[in-house]
Amino acid sequence: MHIEMRYGLYRSIVTLTTSVLLAIAGTSQVHAVKVVTFDSGTNQSGISGKDFVRGDNIPNDESPEQHGTTITRILTQYKPPGDVISFKVAAPSAGDFNAAISEAAMREAIAMPDIGVIDVSNRNPISAATLQAAVGAGKVIVTNSGNRAKPRPEGLATFAPSMGGSMIIVGAADANGNMEPYSNRAGDLAQYYVVAPGRNQFTGVQGTSFSKPHVSGIVALLLWRFPNLSPQDAVNIIFATAEDLGAPGVDPVFGHGRVNQQAALSPDGDMNIPDGGGDDGGGGSSGILIAGLVLVGGAIAYILTRKKPLETTLVLDGWDRAYTMDLTKVTQIRSDRSSLNGILRSLTTLEKTHVINQSANSTSFLRVRQPTLENLPTYNPTSWLNDDRHFEPDPSMSFYQYAYDGSGYSFHINSGITHEFGALGLASQPEDQLSFLSNNIFSSPFLGYSAHGHATHMTHSFTDNSSVSLGVSRVDDNSRYGVRNDAAIFEFTHKTDRYAFGASFGQLMEYGSMFGGSQGGPYSVDDTLTLSFGLSGSYRLSSNVRLIGNYTQGYSHVDSKAGGSLLSEFSGLRSDAWGMGLLFDNILRGRDRIGLAVSQPLKVTKGEVNLTVPQARSLDNVITSTTERVDLGSGGRELALETFYRTWIGKKTRFTAHLMHRKNPDHVTNAASNTSVLGILEYQF
Repeated sequence: MHIEMRYGLYRSIVTLTTSVLLAIAGTSQVHAVKVVTFDSGTNQSGISGKDFVRGDNIPNDESPEQHGTTITRILTQYKPPGDVISFKVAAPSAGDFNAAISEAAMREAIAMPDIGVIDVSNRNPISAATLQAAVGAGKVIVTNSGNRAKPRPEGLATFAPSMGGSMIIVGAADANGNMEPYSNRAGDLAQYYVVAPGRNQFTGVQGTSFSKPHVSGIVALLLWRFPNLSPQDAVNIIFATAEDLGAPGVDPVFGHGRVNQQAALSPDGDMNIPDGGGDDGGGGSSGILIAGLVLVGGAIAYILTRKKPLETTLVLDGWDRAYTMDLTKVTQIRSDRSSLNGILRSLTTLEKTHVINQSANSTSFLRVRQPTLENLPTYNPTSWLNDDRHFEPDPSMSFYQYAYDGSGYSFHINSGITHEFGALGLASQPEDQLSFLSNNIFSSPFLGYSAHGHATHMTHSFTDNSSVSLGVSRVDDNSRYGVRNDAAIFEFTHKTDRYAFGASFGQLMEYGSMFGGSQGGPYSVDDTLTLSFGLSGSYRLSSNVRLIGNYTQGYSHVDSKAGGSLLSEFSGLRSDAWGMGLLFDNILRGRDRIGLAVSQPLKVTKGEVNLTVPQARSLDNVITSTTERVDLGSGGRELALETFYRTWIGKKTRFTAHLMHRKNPDHVTNAASNTSVLGILEYQF
């Protein structure tokens, strides 16, 4: 029972420190890693060993301070008694060592393949050649620095530079991170040195002898839990994850610092998904996972994030250690709708318009936007990724040159042009006057998924009512997992006092992603080419009531990666998005507006892909994966009903209230509907 409780505690520590990451068990269970201690024997039950002093297999501890017994008790805080071996090489006192006895015991330990860690006192008279034979046999040697308050370690510890990176020297520190006064310091052997507690609950005796079994136990855990690690890897993880004490970095007092079990067992470095390769795959790795986030386009998010194998995805850390990750818990869905954080940013942006030239035939002006608040409160730490097209996170600039017949052009830096096309472009009011949370659905959803880029818009009126427009944008937000794409759209529009309609044709080339997802993540691709067709319309039912509508359909060809992604062998994809709305002006009071809308965000309606998810890795490094052909067009359809009311209170204050109800949110069939209410009070300075 005692052992079971101890291991339950260990697993809970790993779970808590890695959040959604859990150390993989299973294959490691058949990989025995034992620790042998060279000391005065042990009186702890359940521990096997050998008495090299008397020549029998009963290593009773006869030392007055129970020195060897204390060491094994500390070791069994990390490993069960069956994985701890006691070699009695000193008697009757713990310091009475004999060179011939210690050498013979070390040779026997070298010959035992299940021993991975040798816990040995620095006072043991063992030759450097014998120790080198031990590390050559794949053992990690852990020794103490000594208890004479010297500026550098003594005894066996001085052999560390010749041990090929497989020896750790351990000094003693107290619970507050102060060096114990008796402990030898790191000195010129600091690169091989860590500290651990020199005090224990089993005896009142202190010393660096009781520091080293803490490190030996953690090294044994590493080698047991992660059988792919080399002895040198395990040693380097101990050093790399130690808590820095004293002077910054490796210093001549504390060396690397205090050993940290939780950090040593937790994932370290970039997390990679190994190439699945079916049931006999191995090697390779897919895109590196950003900490805590994988961004997926909303058009395919439901299907890709609801698959059961994703909950136990095999991932490898920077040391090639295997863990399982619930990939669905670190997936963020990119939304076509405005988020609270995006709205707040748009309201806290300072905008200035400078008229450059104004004549009887044309006008030109420059519009500059500067965010005024950098740190905004948010209910979702990744909501800024959801809302990339709704605000300019960096200063933006737009130049406009327009003739009074409607022809003209504009250039934009860090600003999108979605408001120039679709039903937004047909609106008689600017984009912000439409005020739907689903504004982007009333434009083209294939204009780049981001405002981090440059764009050009040109329009030419060839009759009083008809015009053609061309928009070109390039997006590259220069982040590791950001959006990079090129888009172009051509639109014909015809407007009268009563009605307006438009037809558009577009092309979007996404590099490394699809539907606005992350570049380089587990759902990444080589590139995605989408050809789109859109229809938009506006009809004035009365002097103050207008009907608007927008429909877009896309046809996508996806080039999947040869490796480095969970997705492969795409069929052609078809997707669509649509919205219809009613706008009522001056209903309750002058200068007010009421909007009603129903919409469906972008969704893939037809298409298939192979989803290959690695699930386990064997001791001989073979990856086992599951592969499923996924119908991306299955699942539900999100339907959103929304309304807003906007009115002016005086000349400079405006109030807007939003209400949105979403059925089957994110296209999840039978998902719980949700309702959002938002009120905004603006004051113009």
